[in-house]
Amino acid sequence: MLQVEGFEKRVVYNVAKAYVNQIARGDGYPHLNDVVGITICDFVLWPDTEGRQLPMLSRWRMTEQQTGAKELGQIQLVFLELPKYDTSRPPQTVVEKWAYFFREADNLTVVPEVLAEHPFIDALDAARTAAFTAGEWDAYILAGIAIQNERGALAVAEKRGRKEGLREGVEVLCDVLGIELTDERRRELANLDAAKLAALLARLRERRSWT
Repeated sequence: MLQVEGFEKRVVYNVAKAYVNQIARGDGYPHLNDVVGITICDFVLWPDTEGRQLPMLSRWRMTEQQTGAKELGQIQLVFLELPKYDTSRPPQTVVEKWAYFFREADNLTVVPEVLAEHPFIDALDAARTAAFTAGEWDAYILAGIAIQNERGALAVAEKRGRKEGLREGVEVLCDVLGIELTDERRRELANLDAAKLAALLARLRERRSWT
């Protein structure tokens, strides 16, 4: 978000509205869930002063002023000030990696090593596709479908190969054990899936009979 007049009030208003709008008039207050407002700032919201240095990621909630007790945590505010990110070294913590992502996502052409893990890979993919035209989206979806079809075809081929191998194993074992493979038994073999063929093969090895 860019800085606008009354920025902090705008954030508090929106988060409070999200909390209030969870229930309609007459609904019970116990149905209210806590709300955490996360604001990513492309500017320094709270500059460092002699008496105060706020971190890049700051968390805010209501506290009792005298004791500091935090019993009212229904609304929390989180601010990530991107300009405070330390560019002198690679990101190390999860927070630093997210800050790096938000600062550099538009400029990245490949996934950097520091972000080569989930959920950053998913976030980079979302950032890359966010600016797609309608034609690019169609091509992206079709490419995804083609990949899934290829994976599905390979899976089917693997299952068929396993089934054929098990069927051959049953036939060889029947031949060794002298068990006659009648037409009825061959039809039964043809109708069995891989799991049932494996069970039949195990049963033949154990009992040395078709029954």
